[in-house]
Amino acid sequence: MSHIRHFTGGFEVVAADITNRHKEVLLHTPLFKGLTVAELDRCLAIAGAVYGRFAKGEVIYQRNHYERRLGIILEGCVKVNKVSDDGQKIIMNILSEGSLVGGATLFHDFDYYVVEITATMDTNLLFLSQAALERMFQADYRLARNYISYLSSRIYFLNHKIDRFTRSSAERKLMDYLADNAVESNGGHEVCLLYTMKDLAAALNISRASLYRVLDNLEKEGIIQKEQNCIRIKDINQIT
Repeated sequence: MSHIRHFTGGFEVVAADITNRHKEVLLHTPLFKGLTVAELDRCLAIAGAVYGRFAKGEVIYQRNHYERRLGIILEGCVKVNKVSDDGQKIIMNILSEGSLVGGATLFHDFDYYVVEITATMDTNLLFLSQAALERMFQADYRLARNYISYLSSRIYFLNHKIDRFTRSSAERKLMDYLADNAVESNGGHEVCLLYTMKDLAAALNISRASLYRVLDNLEKEGIIQKEQNCIRIKDINQIT
């Protein structure tokens, strides 16, 4: 069994074994892709992982409390903000179960975080220090390859994010977002929101009024259908 430490508010206590459901989440992450349960157990035993529990609104990564650690969301959802010098926050991303956070904290000479990460609901994460990752990379080269692949994909994401911010059309920004986040469901595609329309508008760098207007227009045109917190896409080819 894989034992981990548990901490809340910076205080560490002994925790129970990591659950089978958490292992299933980990095996679907970019880092542990391709491993078996037994191989995952060996990696966690080598690493010495830390388990963190955060309440809604609690800051997980903040500039003045720096640690070199990679987080993996086991349950919950977080908001990634870029904080300007005047304190203004721009939402860069919303991440949910199975996502990696804090990749930019590792393997460089800086001693501060470039973003602030906050729990948008009660959230549990598994943390791996830089030293822990190095031990795992030495034990299994596949993890190093997986991590390099993950970092490469983040570079593509950030470039795509820059493209989206520089586009003038609110409709095109929303359609790109829907195309990027759509999942297959009941023979079609849908995007289910884990956060508010205010946060989505901020993430797209448009006003809430513009967001609602574009949503209404797309629904009138028969491209999407709003269903509570989900947006059903009637024809994915119409938004790509």
